[in-house]
Amino acid sequence: MFKDVQSAIIAGGKSSRFGSPKQKALLMQEALLRYAYKLATSISSDVMLIGESPTVDKVPINSMPDIIRGCGPIGGIYTALVNASKPLVAVMPVDMPLLPVDVYRFLFPACSQGVPVIARSHKGLEPLVSIWPAKIHFSFKQAIENHDYKL
Repeated sequence: MFKDVQSAIIAGGKSSRFGSPKQKALLMQEALLRYAYKLATSISSDVMLIGESPTVDKVPINSMPDIIRGCGPIGGIYTALVNASKPLVAVMPVDMPLLPVDVYRFLFPACSQGVPVIARSHKGLEPLVSIWPAKIHFSFKQAIENHDYKL
């Protein structure tokens, strides 16, 4: 587990391209939310879900809808940062079931500067695989108010 970090599973949104709620989709007879929950609890015992409020293995997850709806992933991260109980928030998407905790072990040491640390894949930056200082939620709010939803 990481010190001073809360995990946030981003599972909001309409899933319009997916066709149904992603968190309920199955991979090898296990819901995607279950995979995300396993990852989240390996990072922190303090886990929140941005999206519906289901249970995982009969354990309810602290969940909340986006504070500002309709602005995509930036709204989910903003909601997580505003509701954070720790100085840092490890963000993870519900739809990357094979994401290893080692990615966050690699990112975590760079958080000492008080700036976000974002994973990069062959596709570019992956803002939903990241660690954010909770205190920068004001920057998110300003971007959202300016209709700048790009992360």
